[in-house]
Amino acid sequence: MILSPDLGPRAIDTPVSTIGLLPTLADMLGLPPRASWQGRSLFGNASAVPVFSRTYGWILSAENIEMVRWGNMKLILDHGRQKEELYDLSRDPAELRNLVQEAPAQVTAMKAMLDAHHKENAQYPVVRGSGKPSAATDEDLKALGYL
Repeated sequence: MILSPDLGPRAIDTPVSTIGLLPTLADMLGLPPRASWQGRSLFGNASAVPVFSRTYGWILSAENIEMVRWGNMKLILDHGRQKEELYDLSRDPAELRNLVQEAPAQVTAMKAMLDAHHKENAQYPVVRGSGKPSAATDEDLKALGYL
């Protein structure tokens, strides 16, 4: 949420990423974004911008999932399980009907978006830990019911 005397209340239905917060604040202040910043202003044409996400497992170190959402379509690549999922969220918000077999061209196009995103962000390498939590962390997770 952003509060400004220049902005009236409104809801934005377009999916956005929190990585766009810094460019958005700069946009609100009339400042140009720096070339090194990731993300785009949330006041721009957000509907034309794909939203990306990547999750690396910590406890399940084989977990490596990435996602791209573009319009109503959502592609999930589960690299650990070698599984691809494609959903039309306007028709299937619960993600029950995997469209990978029915829409291979859409899968290819969205994978190309992910590839371009990887190249664009290669200067920001992902630093991963050992994947092995400490004994104290294991105990904390067990106490919370996660293990």
